[in-house]
Amino acid sequence: MDDPEIIYPYEIEEGELPPPPADSGTSSDSEPEVEAEDEDGDEATVDTITRASYSIPPFSGLMLEDKEEKERLKKKLRASQQEKEQIEQAFCQVIEWIRKQFGVEIPPCMGDDDATTP
Repeated sequence: MDDPEIIYPYEIEEGELPPPPADSGTSSDSEPEVEAEDEDGDEATVDTITRASYSIPPFSGLMLEDKEEKERLKKKLRASQQEKEQIEQAFCQVIEWIRKQFGVEIPPCMGDDDATTP
C-alpha cells in the first residue's frame, strides 16, 4: 500500500516546493500558475486569459427579411387606408340618399365638413 510521503519542514529549502504526487489525479496543466510579484513579495497573481475585442457584423439575412417585412406591411397599410376611404365614401353616399329620400336632418359624415342638409 502506498502511503503519502511525509515531508518535514527542515527537509525543504526556502523557495523550493516538492513536486506533486504522481497519483494525485490532477494535472498541472489544468491548474492556473501562481507567481509571486517581485516588488511586494506578499501578493500572488493568477495567469489570466486576455481576449481581443471584436464586433459581430450585422446579419444581412435578417436585415433583408426586416426590409421585406416593412415593405409588405406598408403595402398592407396602403390597401387598408384605400379600403377605409372607399367605405367612408359609400357610407356618406348612403347618408346623403337617406337625407334626400326622407328629408331628415343627419349630422355630417365622417370627414364631410362641407356637407349641407336640405
